[in-house]
Amino acid sequence: MAANQEFAWGLLDSRRYNKYKMRLEAFVEEKLDRAVAGSLTPGTEVIFLARSKRGDAPMMS
Repeated sequence: MAANQEFAWGLLDSRRYNKYKMRLEAFVEEKLDRAVAGSLTPGTEVIFLARSKRGDAPMMS
C-alpha cells in the first residue's frame, strides 16, 4: 500500500514500483500454492472467519 501511495505521489520511480509489485505477486502466488497444497500454518497464515449455515468446511482467509 505504501508503494502505491508513493508511486501515486511521484515519490517512487517506476523501476522500484515494479520491483515491489513483482515481490507482492510472488508472495501471493507462493501463499496460494501453499494453500492448495494444504501446508499453511493454522492460526497464523489461516484463520477461521465463519462457518456456513450447513456446517460445511469453514471459510479461510
